[in-house]
Amino acid sequence: MNKPKIVILRGKNASGKTTAFYNLRDYSFKDKNILKNWIFIDNNSIKRMFSNLDDENWKDISKDILFYVLKKVLPLRRNVIVEETSKETLHKYLKKEIAQNNYQIITFQFEVSLKNAIERDKERVKTKQHIGLGKEKIEELRKIHEGSFDKESIVINTDKMNQEEVVNFILKNIQ
Repeated sequence: MNKPKIVILRGKNASGKTTAFYNLRDYSFKDKNILKNWIFIDNNSIKRMFSNLDDENWKDISKDILFYVLKKVLPLRRNVIVEETSKETLHKYLKKEIAQNNYQIITFQFEVSLKNAIERDKERVKTKQHIGLGKEKIEELRKIHEGSFDKESIVINTDKMNQEEVVNFILKNIQ
């Protein structure tokens, strides 16, 4: 039997990871044979549930919920797609469960130029998909994330790929 997979979508702000996550999930609704029985864990939405709290521990609360959900899901030995976490973090908190259930982790690292990230952020605001971060916040967050690149990840440069190409690329690399 094939090893079950945990597929991680991670990357810089406005790089396309959330769009890819939703496109993959929606694709699985259209073609029931592709990604059949995969579990989609929207860590971005988990984080947003707590982001308006005055409590400075909101990030820890959302992380605890993500790991609680994963601890319940991993024994099912189903393939999982999760956005906005890292292989290192999963191993830190779920090493035993990952090993016990023989999971393979595949990480996709989304990259985008600063110029395109800023343009996408502006477009999100126009379409009311997002409140927007602004140029300064995007630059600040990029600096924070510079050192967290997973060297084993598969890079997706969304400056060079459209949404459909990203989905097809991911599907090709996880089948």
